[in-house]
Amino acid sequence: SDQDEWIKLCYEKAIDLIAFFKYHLHFDETSKCYAIFERLHNFRHSCRPNALLLIRNGTAHVQTLRNINESEPITVSYIDNLYTVMKNRRRDLQLSRGFLCQCPRCKSDEEAGIEMLAAFRCPRDGCRGYFSLPLETESAADKVKMKDQPDVCQGFRCTKGHLTQAKKLEIEKWIDKEFQPVATEFIARMQQDVDDDPQKTRSLAKRILRDTGEKGMLSSHQMLFVLYPLLTVACSEAQDYSQAAWCLVQSIDCWKMILPDTHWPSFVLLYRNLANALQGQAHELERKINGTVEGSSKDPQPNDVKQLQKCKSLVQEALRHSAESYKVCYKGLYVDD
Repeated sequence: SDQDEWIKLCYEKAIDLIAFFKYHLHFDETSKCYAIFERLHNFRHSCRPNALLLIRNGTAHVQTLRNINESEPITVSYIDNLYTVMKNRRRDLQLSRGFLCQCPRCKSDEEAGIEMLAAFRCPRDGCRGYFSLPLETESAADKVKMKDQPDVCQGFRCTKGHLTQAKKLEIEKWIDKEFQPVATEFIARMQQDVDDDPQKTRSLAKRILRDTGEKGMLSSHQMLFVLYPLLTVACSEAQDYSQAAWCLVQSIDCWKMILPDTHWPSFVLLYRNLANALQGQAHELERKINGTVEGSSKDPQPNDVKQLQKCKSLVQEALRHSAESYKVCYKGLYVDD
């Protein structure tokens, strides 16, 4: 009947409307509400975007991350977890936006056959190959399927072709039994308003950095990437400025690997923090050279003087990079009210 057809049409329109809201709602952090911006739907998604979408006080700002050619489409990221592996990104986009991402970055990761954000060094002496572990997002059924196929497990190799099955099993056990409990405790301590045992927190930070290096975890690994900000704070509070600077450099390098040739807004603060860490390191070297550090020689060592000059030069370089990122990132490209 006409009434049934009308109900069916209303139902279809309702489904379309629900899908529209699901895929095009944007959350405004400042006003704590959701908003829809009509013209923003023209921006495509990319896991390696050339622009950034920000919602502030009911206004949408699109900021460039690099110079964009006139014929090049403007792309933004529909997800926040760009630092995760392709499988996680595609899963989140499928659930939140309803499509399988085929952006250049995902295609490149798929063709490479290895996830550098989940990679470890091959244990074989002299080998420069890598291997990545199955991710925690794999379903229980997938893991059972792998166990039922011993030939697949025995054929687990690094990018240079060396068998790494034994190392893979060792690292999986280490992650479950040691790394994850230590990282969880470290994060919980860093999130406390008042740390009841700073020495314990610093000890955990040192253990994370030491163990991940010994196990061959790449500095670009996503599990380390999310820990770098907290590790930087812990090292700075312990006045271990060289280690704090190392964490900041690794974090910057991770972002550059994920988003090459771009000026991500985080770079502004990361480079400033790097300059501060290097200044702290330079101050410690000056004290050592001047003989004000207990146990140091009164005669300045040539290596210390060279290192001090290098630190001061790197401070200026970090500040210059911070200024460049600020100049590129914080110029408005497009505003939609």
